[in-house]
Amino acid sequence: MDVFRHAGTPVGILGFAIIMAAVSAFVNDKFIEQVNKLIGI
Repeated sequence: MDVFRHAGTPVGILGFAIIMAAVSAFVNDKFIEQVNKLIGI
């Protein structure tokens, strides 16, 4: 991934942090939805 190659620069680190935050927020939301469906909440 291009993100890892530029991680040494401040912009790369910031971009990587933003991407990871967005991805984890999206994944966590969907994941929690699935878990709730499985549990029956």
